[in-house]
Amino acid sequence: MTSLKTVVVEAGLLLTVLLFSNCKKEYSYEGGVAVFSLLAANGSCVDPVLSGDYILGSALNLDNTVQLQVNVTVPGKFSLKTNSRSGFLFSTSGSLSDTGAQTIILTGSGKPDSTGNFIFYPDLPLSCAFPVEVTMQQVQLAGYTLVGSPNACTYIQVAGQYIQDKPLNSGNTVDVKVDVTSPGNYSIHTDTLDGISFSASGHFSNAGIQVVTMTGMGTPLKPQNLNFSIMGDSSACTFPLTVDNSGSPATYVIESGLNLCIGNLVGSYTAGTAISAADTYSLTVYVAAVGNFTIATQPVNGIVFSYTGTFNTLGRQMVTLVGSGTPVAVGTFTLTPEIVGPHPLGGQACDFDVDVK
Repeated sequence: MTSLKTVVVEAGLLLTVLLFSNCKKEYSYEGGVAVFSLLAANGSCVDPVLSGDYILGSALNLDNTVQLQVNVTVPGKFSLKTNSRSGFLFSTSGSLSDTGAQTIILTGSGKPDSTGNFIFYPDLPLSCAFPVEVTMQQVQLAGYTLVGSPNACTYIQVAGQYIQDKPLNSGNTVDVKVDVTSPGNYSIHTDTLDGISFSASGHFSNAGIQVVTMTGMGTPLKPQNLNFSIMGDSSACTFPLTVDNSGSPATYVIESGLNLCIGNLVGSYTAGTAISAADTYSLTVYVAAVGNFTIATQPVNGIVFSYTGTFNTLGRQMVTLVGSGTPVAVGTFTLTPEIVGPHPLGGQACDFDVDVK
């Protein structure tokens, strides 16, 4: 019996050496030994099938597997694992009941701690390689529509003061309603007007109507009436906002007849030619309380008329708005001077026409 055991051990050692030279491995267990080799070509595993997502910081689960092709020469139980890269590896155990070509499935475990392409080798004397790419966290973007799109936003709440040369802070916010159709991350922002803008980003956990608070940034350059556009998820809507003068505001009205300004246009206006400070429009106002004021038009056909100053006397007087910009097209265009800031007495605006040649 002792001699027989010695022969068996020696034969086993000899068999082990032979298996190492043929990329095979055997595993002993009660009742049988599995002997198999990985199918390889030029050092790479033949037709590996990788399943699941491999994302930085996300723990692997039962969906993270790799299928490898093996050639079984002796059926039996086995266990197999790969090297560890980027904080994770693959492993499996079980039984190989038949000989010949078969597929084994290794399941991933661990949590990727870095991004990139990583090479894995099953733990066999002569192994083969298969790659796994770890990517950054995949972002699920929300689906939503700004309520009021594509016209004026139907719900807007503006908070904070907006004054020339006064930087915005955390108290300068704008609330807007959105209709969320699918949860996920969002990013909403406005255009930049007069040196300021608003934005918000975050995550919608539920569908339905919700309110997003955008925070302002920047410093207003001059007093004017602004019309911001909010943009998010391929939808947009607009809302007005006024940048006021610093100091005490005047109380006054712009005089008009049938909505037309009582005034006089000076200058020649040609498409493609910039206008200058000599191109002006003078209109009539009535001042009820002295103080700072701004009267300005919105941009029309590339040009604007505006003036900022101080009323020191009461009663009827003239204000001369100075033009700026470059007319874009030929034609007759209507501009609307407006009071920028408080206008408790009404008389906020009037119209006048500019002929561009």
